[in-house]
Amino acid sequence: MRAFCFTLLIATVAAGQAAAGTTITAQYQRATYTQSTHAAIALLTATSDAGNIIGFNFDPVGGTGYGITGPLIQIVPFGQQNVFNDAPWSILRMAGVIDDSDDTYFLARSVDGIVTNPAESADSLSGAFDMSDTSGATPVFPLAQLVGRIGDTVAYRGTFTVATPAGNVLEEVQGSVTFVPEPAALALGGLGALGLLIARRCAIRVSA
Repeated sequence: MRAFCFTLLIATVAAGQAAAGTTITAQYQRATYTQSTHAAIALLTATSDAGNIIGFNFDPVGGTGYGITGPLIQIVPFGQQNVFNDAPWSILRMAGVIDDSDDTYFLARSVDGIVTNPAESADSLSGAFDMSDTSGATPVFPLAQLVGRIGDTVAYRGTFTVATPAGNVLEEVQGSVTFVPEPAALALGGLGALGLLIARRCAIRVSA
């Protein structure tokens, strides 16, 4: 029972926290990645207790060390990288070509702000974003959808620009995410393993 509860705890808080008043949390889902049945999605969300988030910097250019790094599942729709949320997912889904849950990308659309140095690879996602219209900004900012194989770990480091009554401030975040199935799947897996164990013990008793 202790091991089972610990597994569920990992599924809900594995993303870690950031310094300077900003917290990164992750929500996990099972991916529909067609090339692997062992993939999961981590939806990262940033929350600031200092003000409204109006931009972020996960750009490693200049030796900052910023970015999201680790084994990631990336797809390239029609040969075009999708670093930000710019692919016509509804059209691709209707055509049965690809699904947005198969790809790693920042959740902001590039048309909604100024984008700097967007880049992606099989082991990284990076770039910077500043909102063009900050009137709709809130302290909660959907950051990225990460897709990876269950058990793999991805590290992140960057800054968020936060609008406060005293002016804009930078809040740095740093941590890691380990891909796990959604909590429901973990619970079912735990119950299945328990059932097999009980069945095995019953078989042993009968044979004895």
